Amino acid sequence: IQEIVTEVFIPNAFSPNGDGINESLEVFGNRCDGSSEIHIFNRWGEEVFFSDKPFEEFWDATYKDEPAPIGIYTYHLRNGKENYRGSITLFR
Repeated sequence: IQEIVTEVFIPNAFSPNGDGINESLEVFGNRCDGSSEIHIFNRWGEEVFFSDKPFEEFWDATYKDEPAPIGIYTYHLRNGKENYRGSITLFR
């Protein structure tokens, strides 16, 4: 049996400021067999973004159709049986 190795990279900062560089938070890597999803939370624990297609749909730093405030956000990515947690800094 061959072990499937997944490599996932989530940047720890992005800057959706209209300059065309790092405008959205993208998840890079190999999607596992099975379901994948990402949840992003603000500092109060409110979910500001969810996607069940985290390798195709990216967070554009909006929440309730408004620009999300500068700050640190946490994420939980589930990719098949693997889980990733971390933080992201949003700059403008």
